[in-house]
Amino acid sequence: MTMGASMTSAGTDLLRERLQKRLDELRAEVRAASLRDASEAEAVVREAHDRGDEASAEIQLGIGDAELVRDLHELREVEAALQRMARGTYGQCEDCGQEIGEARLAAHPAARRCAACQAAQERRRPR
Repeated sequence: MTMGASMTSAGTDLLRERLQKRLDELRAEVRAASLRDASEAEAVVREAHDRGDEASAEIQLGIGDAELVRDLHELREVEAALQRMARGTYGQCEDCGQEIGEARLAAHPAARRCAACQAAQERRRPR
């Protein structure tokens, strides 16, 4: 669905606002996580007294890294959705070219694929 094909302009505007708000939130979270990770790594070096302390600290840093990777991935998805809006291709499945349903976009505004193509993509992913 190119913007406006079956989705109203008001619906698209609402999704654009949600995407922009989420983009702003993610950018702030990534900035904060980057600063926090740097200070936490420094504290680990200073405060680790034994192997147990080091292992615990490494686990915490690993969790922080995983969260940062997840946030960066979502940030790229949201940016791509906003770019599709700017090009007029938002709401069009990148695999089959069909419209992505409004309900799917409402649930996941950054969706790149229709539900059928997304399910097929997930089945193809190695586990």
